[in-house]
Amino acid sequence: MPADATTPPNPAQQFGTMLGRLLASRQWDRALDVSRQWLSLDPENPDPHLAAAQALINLAKYSDAETHILKVLAVRPNNSFALRLASIACQHQDKSQKADDYIQRAIELQPNDAMNWYQLALMRYRKGLLDVAEKHARRSLELQPDNADTVNLIANCQRGNPNAQLAQYLRALELNPENAIVHNNIGAYYLNTTRDYAAAEASFRRSLQLDPTTAIAQKNLFVAIRHRDLLYRILTWPPTILRRASWSRSGHAAITRIALLLLWLAIGRYMILVFGIWLVLVWPLVRAYEYLTLSDILARAGVAGARRGGLLDSHRWPLAARLAIFALVVLAFWGGIYWLYKTGVINMTYLISIVVLVLVAYYIMLIYRWSARGLARASARRAENKSRRRAKQPQPDPY
Repeated sequence: MPADATTPPNPAQQFGTMLGRLLASRQWDRALDVSRQWLSLDPENPDPHLAAAQALINLAKYSDAETHILKVLAVRPNNSFALRLASIACQHQDKSQKADDYIQRAIELQPNDAMNWYQLALMRYRKGLLDVAEKHARRSLELQPDNADTVNLIANCQRGNPNAQLAQYLRALELNPENAIVHNNIGAYYLNTTRDYAAAEASFRRSLQLDPTTAIAQKNLFVAIRHRDLLYRILTWPPTILRRASWSRSGHAAITRIALLLLWLAIGRYMILVFGIWLVLVWPLVRAYEYLTLSDILARAGVAGARRGGLLDSHRWPLAARLAIFALVVLAFWGGIYWLYKTGVINMTYLISIVVLVLVAYYIMLIYRWSARGLARASARRAENKSRRRAKQPQPDPY
């Protein structure tokens, strides 16, 4: 018998309707609160567990999200959306094999779900398998042609074809003009490919205007400023020289690499000493300059960015006042170092030894990261080959 029009909806209907609206409007914190309220009344219901998992993943709380997802899969093992969320949660916890298994299972269940293919493409992209990632992304785009994120991912995969890459970025921008990540990537294109630093800076600022919390856009904006701001360029010249003169850069020819390696063997110790002194005496000032000039970035990022006022609301102060503070910081910092040195409080030999140890530890960490990436790429290739072999095997008729 159908319910009477005056019959109030049951709690599940109320929570379900409310969660649907909150998740659609990307109000993750509120969605999580409502999910937990629902779970307090019905702890075994997979629907609030799934909603909580979706909210937690968007809040970057992947371990907590995985807990809820496992409870969903215990009841609904063939839920494609839950499997995709599980893949995302595992991916961000460095559980590559589990993430791959989950998304492959989701694709087997829902091969026409564009977001399943997008997740697989994103996983391959992050492991450096650009050709494979682009293939999966194009499959996703076939299923959902108006997805700007997918077009953006295809553009990221086309590093060897700058013109096609820019065309894809612009196409993504047509689909979603307010996509902060696409604006950031266009800025990166201008920065790295055309060396148009003014255009790059404008794109990064536009990205921050749309989303002032985008950390990568802030970092990239400082790189663009480094090319246009004389003071910032002077403060950061030692690491810039080291990056440009590195013998291991992939852009150098073999003979150039050998020549640079021999040069490093001859003068490398002096360069490390200069960099170590810069790290101790100048790097804190670079950070202070970045902090004090951040208001200029955030002021152009709109009202949301301007609210990030810094210590004592310093980001709202006039630029002249902030630069005067920076000058005082420079005098106080270097004056304090000189005083400690003259009074014998600092032993320069000991200080330089500490700096060298820090640099050695830093390069060991870089070598470890490079080797870890190589192992991850090899693992991804093995998983891809395994998936292809499995796809070629005859499948039973489901009917």
